[in-house]
Amino acid sequence: MTARGLDPGLEMYADERDKLIAVACRYIDNPAVAEEVVQESWLRWNSKQYPPDQVRPILLRIIKNLSIDWLRRQKTERTGLAEFAYGTEEAPDTERVVS
Repeated sequence: MTARGLDPGLEMYADERDKLIAVACRYIDNPAVAEEVVQESWLRWNSKQYPPDQVRPILLRIIKNLSIDWLRRQKTERTGLAEFAYGTEEAPDTERVVS
């Protein structure tokens, strides 16, 4: 499927969507999340006025940055949940605090 005559970012997105998802999958092991990252990258591309001749490098950079951000967020959430789980087991119950 080609989208000739459209915005350069949209054209690249339409023509090379599977390749862009594969790039995101290099960072993220989940194809569904990788697809969301690619969609978000195009939305970010579309919301700015980037030079048309820089579509590929900028879009790939956005995908990389969003993928890394997603991985960091996942790590932070896992760490926070682990600390919460360990913190509740070590905290004294209410009766011991009162006595």
